[in-house]
Amino acid sequence: MKTTRSGQAAITDLFIAVAIFIVLITITTLIWNLYTVRLEARLDYDTMLLRNYHIVEGLIRSPGYPEDWERWNLPNETTQFFGLTEYDHVLSAAKVEKFVELSNPLNPQYAGLKEIMKIALYDYYFVLKTENDVIVYSSGRIPTGKYAVNLARLVLFQGQPHILEFAVWKP
Repeated sequence: MKTTRSGQAAITDLFIAVAIFIVLITITTLIWNLYTVRLEARLDYDTMLLRNYHIVEGLIRSPGYPEDWERWNLPNETTQFFGLTEYDHVLSAAKVEKFVELSNPLNPQYAGLKEIMKIALYDYYFVLKTENDVIVYSSGRIPTGKYAVNLARLVLFQGQPHILEFAVWKP
């Protein structure tokens, strides 16, 4: 009688195949998790960018609604959005001063201001400076998070060109 060892070879092949399968599943899971983390970070960054763009464009192109919001004790239910202009890209000194006052993180209305701008999950930093980088106004919280989206626009303030910067960041 002749005996064969093919049964032992099949078991060895099975263990090798299972080991390769486990390694491939592990690699696939790790890559999947890596791309999931990257996708979430990208979505968060894109959300901050889009919201920042809408905020900055609203600040420099519109007087806000209501148009005399700087005279009110804000924020309240009638304030729908803030604008800092008298005309397109021409800033109002009274609106800028009131916005800077409200944007102080120690001001109890700071959270309400973020709610109206629809950035409650984020923080922001506002800077108005001359073309020579002399800061005229700054308010909000200085970005310290991992991601910050900063947009700058050229505006007129008190008859002179200035640069308005607005950063949205996640704490």
